[in-house]
Amino acid sequence: MWWRTRTALVGLLLLLLLVPVGLLAWEAAEATRSHERVARNLLGDYASAAADAYLAGLKQGWYEVTLTPVYHMQRASEEKVPHLPMRADIHPKKFDYLESAWKLVRSYHRIDGKTGELRTSEPGYDAQERAWLQGLLKREKETLAVPAKRLVVERRAKRTHIYLLASFPGSEECPQPLYALELDTREFHNLLKAVSVHQLLLPPALVDKNAQRELLRIDVRSNKGRVLFTSGRVTGETIASSRTLDDELGGFTVTATLPLAAADRLVIGGLPASRLPAIFALLGLVFALAGAAFWVLRQEALLARLRADFIASVSHELRTPLAQIRMFAETLVLGRVRTKEEARRSLRIIDQEARRLTHQVENVLQFSRTERQELRLQLEPCSPRPLVQEVVDGFRPLATARRVDLDPQLDDVPAVAIDREGFRRVVLNLLDNAVKYGPKDQTIVIGLAQHQSGVRLLVQDEGPGIPSRDRDRIWQKYRRGRDPGAIAGTGIGLFLVRELVTSFGGTVRVTCPPGGGSRFVVDLPIVTSGATS
Repeated sequence: MWWRTRTALVGLLLLLLLVPVGLLAWEAAEATRSHERVARNLLGDYASAAADAYLAGLKQGWYEVTLTPVYHMQRASEEKVPHLPMRADIHPKKFDYLESAWKLVRSYHRIDGKTGELRTSEPGYDAQERAWLQGLLKREKETLAVPAKRLVVERRAKRTHIYLLASFPGSEECPQPLYALELDTREFHNLLKAVSVHQLLLPPALVDKNAQRELLRIDVRSNKGRVLFTSGRVTGETIASSRTLDDELGGFTVTATLPLAAADRLVIGGLPASRLPAIFALLGLVFALAGAAFWVLRQEALLARLRADFIASVSHELRTPLAQIRMFAETLVLGRVRTKEEARRSLRIIDQEARRLTHQVENVLQFSRTERQELRLQLEPCSPRPLVQEVVDGFRPLATARRVDLDPQLDDVPAVAIDREGFRRVVLNLLDNAVKYGPKDQTIVIGLAQHQSGVRLLVQDEGPGIPSRDRDRIWQKYRRGRDPGAIAGTGIGLFLVRELVTSFGGTVRVTCPPGGGSRFVVDLPIVTSGATS
């Protein structure tokens, strides 16, 4: 059908529209990710440069501080009768530049190359401490080349010990001695801190030293992972770069860390704010709108199909009584009846089909007014009993023709505010529905009684009943039973019933009593005032 082709075509166009929208969203997201990758890489380069600059500054400061103490150890190793340097040899009274070395060095130690004997300038060691120190230096001597220097960090009894080891060729009398400087841990920490404070590790064109302290964190760890120094504190997501020093500086790892927030000051344009949530939200909105449009198209196609079925049903409903009227009218006009009884039977059929035709036409007209919102009702207080009896009497010939008996059980009830023609249409449509969907030789009960503070009208048939899943569906326009092809109808009768009853201020529902069949219940409020329009 044409509506299926149109729906498929529009649906295909919607799907094709989603392809470029999806591609544009992907391109925007990829551009955002690319910009972020560039910013992250640039921050990583700044972190690497900061680690290199710190490493260079640390080496320079280290050599300046340890140059004289190491020189004394080297001279002592070359003597025929080697001696152990004393801390007093680097007293700042001799030269001002020795003040840093004097603060850093605590004591000298020496392992004899032949005997392995330990000599130390610190007389305060007990036997257990000397044994621990001697074992440590012997182990390090086995793996230390000649000549070479190495920084060693050890922890014993909750205290950190830092030693600068130096091995020399020595003399014939005492070959390959091992010397060790024990360093003051606090002064060593100050040395590490001085480099981070006084050395400019980030581009000076972008940040000064104060900003550097806020943005950059330097971590120094020993070769065993112990933290020796940490400068500053950064929060949030970070980018870090590490450099490892050689054994002469203890194999330390220097890590420079920058927070992503630093991109606002170090990267031109800063780190772009993530637009992915907005992009995905817009993309989701586009898909939702496309889905809604597709749903509307499906509903439109369904409505078009229902309207086509409705037109076909109406045409059939009108054609059948017209054909009957025409056939029996021609029979009478041409004088083909043989008896008066046959003539009366023809007239009764013509009358029945004319009533049926009138009922269908009135339903279509009423439905048309409802669709155009031109339904005009004159609500006035009146007793519903005479109206129900009138409709039952007028419908009885149609029911009799289908071998259906009508059993009106009508009580005198108070007045209700209704439109007379509209109320007749409600009762007539309920009776017509009961006759259509009920079996032959059934009895349809029409009840009218006062119920609580209102008036209740019920129409009960002996049909198969209505499944619970369809009890809301049957009130929709163009909707019919599960097997609409088996029973003639237009699908607007019950829709008009609900619309009219709602206009009267009442309610209508359908139930299935235990004995079988369907029971349609209309509840209307009682009025005591004058007419209402």
